[in-house]
Formats: sequence, structure tokens, C-alpha cells
Amino acid sequence: MTTNNRIDLSAIMEALRHAPSGVGLEIVTNNQNAIGWLTGGWDRKVLEIKAACEDIDSLLKARKCTLSYVKSRKGDPLNHRVLQLAMAAVPEVAGGS
Repeated sequence: MTTNNRIDLSAIMEALRHAPSGVGLEIVTNNQNAIGWLTGGWDRKVLEIKAACEDIDSLLKARKCTLSYVKSRKGDPLNHRVLQLAMAAVPEVAGGS
């Protein structure tokens, strides 16, 4: 079991790990908590969240990256596509076949 916060932080970490070096990134997320923890100085109370954020902090220091917020399921076609891909990848969690 996990939470959307942990999943979103994992996605940010993987994007940072796998993007070509030397390239500036804009990571767009619908998770305001992730942005707050990583760029807003929000308190990282949960140990797993704190550990994930510290790993991401080190990756963020190594490159130019901005984190941007997009509203969830409000007509943004890329956000909708990411949701479709995630549900297809894990159908038993999403209730699919």
C-alpha cells in the first residue's frame, strides 16, 4: 500500500534520474504537497516523505529544474493522458482488467 504523495515523489525522482544530463527540466504535477515539500519549505513530518524529499533534493541540486502545478482532472490533456497510462500500467489497482 502507498499514497499518492509517495507515488508522485517517486515519479519526480525517476524523472530527475532518467532525464538527459545538462538539460533543464520542467516537471508538471497535480500534487501541491510535493511542490511544497520540495520548493516551498513545507515541513516533511512523515519519515518516508522526508527521506524521499532528501533524495530528490540532491538530484535537484545537480540540475536546473522547475516544478509546476496543474489542476487535476480539469481538462488538461497531458494530465489526463498520464492518468490513462498509470491506470493501464496497474489495472488491478485502478479497477481495470
